[in-house]
Amino acid sequence: MTTQERRAAVLAAIQDSSQPISAKTLAKQYEVSRQTIVGDIALLRAQGANVIATVSGYYIQTVQQRQQYYRGQVVCQHTPAKTRAELLVIVKNEGRVVDVTVDHPLYGELTGQLGIATLTDVNQFMQKIKANPQQRLLATLTDGVHLHTIECASEQDFERILTALSELGVRYEK
Repeated sequence: MTTQERRAAVLAAIQDSSQPISAKTLAKQYEVSRQTIVGDIALLRAQGANVIATVSGYYIQTVQQRQQYYRGQVVCQHTPAKTRAELLVIVKNEGRVVDVTVDHPLYGELTGQLGIATLTDVNQFMQKIKANPQQRLLATLTDGVHLHTIECASEQDFERILTALSELGVRYEK
């Protein structure tokens, strides 16, 4: 299989899957390294493929899927110790954490795709943090201040999430 054939196969596998597929799974399937798959995904994105990377793996989100949800943003500030509680509040209130963004003084806006929508996603994300203590959350670069894009069924659901984050004491409201 050529490199181009593998990339086409990887894209097809992601498109055909009903669940996100991890780079590790794709690497095993195509007998290449995980880093090769990460590079393949980057090149596919550069060619226009709408591949989304999340803690659970890669998936394709169509315009129609994006339009099914209310999308809002919230600014939070907390220590790394409150990360799990923050994510659980959002997920338990039927929200999906699309991403996290910080305003870095040197690089400007930095965004990490999260795609956290379930308790399992939260647990996997927290396990990755615990397993890699040398890697830090983006928010540690900005005294804990960060922005989340959240998807949910309605604006009322989003308002409920905002209220719950305020009650938890992690919503930045200064």
